[in-house]
Amino acid sequence: MPQFNESQYFGEYPLSWAASIDNKRIYNTLISYGADPNLVDTFGNMVLHVIVAREKLNIFGFALKHSEKPAVNDMTNNYGLTPLALACVLGKSIIF
Repeated sequence: MPQFNESQYFGEYPLSWAASIDNKRIYNTLISYGADPNLVDTFGNMVLHVIVAREKLNIFGFALKHSEKPAVNDMTNNYGLTPLALACVLGKSIIF
C-alpha cells in the first residue's frame, strides 16, 4: 500500500504537478516540450495515479484522451495497482 499523504502528493515530475493542480494550460505546455504522461516516479506512479490520489476528475479524462500524448490507463505502479485500482484502494469514489 502506498505510504504517502495523497493530499500533499504532487508526483515527482512537472507534468504530474500540473495535473495535480488541474492546470490544463501548463499540462499542454509541458506535453508540447516533450513531457511524458507515462513516466513513473519512485512509487511507480505515472500521471493518472497522481490525478487519482489528488481527486482531479476533470483532468483525468483530459490526460487519458490527450490528442498529442495520451496517458495509458492500464499501467501498474510499484504496488501492482492501475490508476483505477488505486482509486478503489484509496477510497476515491469521485473518480468513478
